[in-house]
Amino acid sequence: EMLIFFTTLVFAAVEAATDGWIPVEPDKEVAHDLESTPLEIKTDGRVGSNELLTVQFWDETGKKAGIVDILFESPMRYRLKGCKQFFSNLPATLPVDDNKIW
Repeated sequence: EMLIFFTTLVFAAVEAATDGWIPVEPDKEVAHDLESTPLEIKTDGRVGSNELLTVQFWDETGKKAGIVDILFESPMRYRLKGCKQFFSNLPATLPVDDNKIW
């Protein structure tokens, strides 16, 4: 089981669960077993809004396992902290709908 920490500006992230979407409060830890259930995050940020979604991961010992940042610029950009220092454009074209599932 891994702890996941969501940091969001303006919009809310949610965690996928077997019974539907569960709202996740910004700046709160969520226990999630990535080995048994893939993590999905639903956002409603608009491209070009400059909102930032940050998802931090810790292992079962409390050691930080990674950070993913998604920046809602135009074009959308991402960063894998620990792997990349700077933001890069997302390699795929995203749907124009504001509601996205990652």
